[in-house]
Order: sequence, then C-alpha cells, then structure tokens
Amino acid sequence: MPDQFIKAMIPLVSCITDEYWKPVIEAASPEETAMIDERMKDYESDPSSFISLSDIQ
Repeated sequence: MPDQFIKAMIPLVSCITDEYWKPVIEAASPEETAMIDERMKDYESDPSSFISLSDIQ
C-alpha cells in the first residue's frame, strides 16, 4: 500500500480506536450491590479465606 494511503488512513483509525476504548461505567444494580455487600461481610468475617491478587500473579 502506498505511503500516501497509509497517511490518509491514520486519522480514521485513530478516531475509531479512540471511540472503541472509552469505557462505559454504569452504576451497580441493586442485585450487584447486594452481592458486593455479601462478599465484603464474608471477607470481614474471615480474611484468610480470600486469596490476594499479588499471590495469584
């Protein structure tokens, strides 16, 4: 492909990738909030039952 076509495509590709990688963060649903609260209670009652992320990697 000639360089002139590549140079012409760079703004288009840049625009597409910028839009694609913008995350959409939504508020947690009541069910998700309840699950989070339940896991937090589990952790608070027995932290040793959880594996830290640093131990996994």
